[in-house]
Amino acid sequence: MNQLHESLRDNVRELGDYLGQTISHHLGDDFLEKIETIRHLAKADRVGDHSDSSLQDYLSNLSDDELLPVARAFNQFLNLANIAEQHYRARYRKTEDYQPQEQQSIVTLFSHLATQNIPPDEIWQTVTNMRIDLVMTAHRGCS
Repeated sequence: MNQLHESLRDNVRELGDYLGQTISHHLGDDFLEKIETIRHLAKADRVGDHSDSSLQDYLSNLSDDELLPVARAFNQFLNLANIAEQHYRARYRKTEDYQPQEQQSIVTLFSHLATQNIPPDEIWQTVTNMRIDLVMTAHRGCS
């Protein structure tokens, strides 16, 4: 099992390296060094006693022009880490965990709703008023 987690870490590390190359190419090596400094300070803060304010001091000394690109860089890293985790989960999902379920068609759903005496206008309003949002989460431990 640990080998599988190492595979995920390797993928996250590789994607992070590609992101670093992209940042270096577009924003320069100096900016990449700032990102790396922030990353190292954040890592140290996670394992430390939190009495050191060096991360906070470093971030507060960034210029206004640097704040958005820094936030974007870390946001993109989290996006890539999530993609790596999704790939990992899909690739290494245990086959015995898979339980096939019969997929109902939308026709079956609407037929069922009709047998419940739900007016078609109410169904239409419910479907057209539905709001679906993409939710992204960040996961710690992959660095």
